[in-house]
Amino acid sequence: MAGNTSVPGATVTSRVLALLGAFDDRHRELTLSDLARRSGVPLATAHRLVAELAEWGALHKTGEGKYVVGRRLWDVGLLAPVARELREVAIPFLHDLYGATLETVHLAVREDDHVLYLETLSGTRSVPVVSTVGSRLPMHATGVGKVLLAYAPDDVRQRVLARPLPRFLPRTITSPALLASQLDQVRADGYATTDEEMTPGARSVGVPIVTGDGVVGALGFVVADLRRSRVRLVAALQVAAQGIARSVSDQLRDRQLSRRCGAGDVVPVAGWRGRRGGILRRVLPRAPCAGGARVLGWSRARPGPGWLRGAAVAGPLWRVPPDAGRESLAGRVPAVRGGEPGGLAGAGADRRR
Repeated sequence: MAGNTSVPGATVTSRVLALLGAFDDRHRELTLSDLARRSGVPLATAHRLVAELAEWGALHKTGEGKYVVGRRLWDVGLLAPVARELREVAIPFLHDLYGATLETVHLAVREDDHVLYLETLSGTRSVPVVSTVGSRLPMHATGVGKVLLAYAPDDVRQRVLARPLPRFLPRTITSPALLASQLDQVRADGYATTDEEMTPGARSVGVPIVTGDGVVGALGFVVADLRRSRVRLVAALQVAAQGIARSVSDQLRDRQLSRRCGAGDVVPVAGWRGRRGGILRRVLPRAPCAGGARVLGWSRARPGPGWLRGAAVAGPLWRVPPDAGRESLAGRVPAVRGGEPGGLAGAGADRRR
């Protein structure tokens, strides 16, 4: 539906999006007049729409009469699959990093040509930091940003290098050729650093979070001095990034398996050591279900493992002995489907020990 606007045929939705799009990393607080001017929406229309956005929580009016992005927009943004799942998985690792170093820790992803900060834990040392949760910064002047730019698709890198690179401090890299060389070095080294390129007195280091789908985010520290601690901090970040990547990949496999498999379908298994030294095997979502045979259970691990044979498929399954402690095991095998642990389910099943 079109209305009174400076752009003929513009819809209400497009005007609302234009008002929200008026904010960026350099314009975080805007007056009503600024919003109307930057969005191209007539002042009277902007006044009405901004009031509705503020009432809903998409915008917030400060005591000075300016508008900022509201918390509710950030809450909605966290529902995006990558941001939400990555943040939820990464938070325990971020706390581990902070606990071990007491330095400021960042979790970030690439959003178009900027770095978006999903989570920040502030360190105890007085290092100035401009990034906050939900903020967007240019990629060429931050540690996590350089990592994300180094592993970005070629068209993104070319687009960033083709534009003027803003200078924030004397040490900010503004030469496209020098930045391109640094990005190549980042890919070779596996990490990126900055030296007072965004904020005076702040250095940063970042590493990629790499899954089977490529780089899904970046972890970083902001510190006062990297000369003596760089190797230690990079090692800590890389260990945490690997743990996050494994957890993200496991969640993805779980979702894929839940879409493909029904209760009782056969899936591959992997070993756990039981209370009496035997190997207990649990369901792992590593491959599509086999044939749809409704066979799932457990068998005692012995040298000649038992086989459970179903109508459509045969495969090794394992039954927990009665004295193996089912209650303690139950919390460790959430992927078990169909049948009861300790028993075998399936038409025509043949159990052997």
